[in-house]
Amino acid sequence: MSIFLKYQLVQNGGGRYDGGMETRDAVLEQIAKYTKDTLKEIKDDVRAIKSNGKRDFRLVMGALISAALGLSALMGHGFKWF
Repeated sequence: MSIFLKYQLVQNGGGRYDGGMETRDAVLEQIAKYTKDTLKEIKDDVRAIKSNGKRDFRLVMGALISAALGLSALMGHGFKWF
């Protein structure tokens, strides 16, 4: 026999469980709601970070390529290659 079938919830506060079961259940439901809302906010933040990351990566790569070409041109001029 399952443990869940062994005990029966009595709503009037009698039996094995006290009358505060509904209160505890409401508190757990509220915690679950806040957790769900927080996870949604975290997901939205992660999406924003990912989209910003792509843009930042392109900017950094462009700056790196420009700096490498600029230094190559400076070295070429210094060695009288052109």
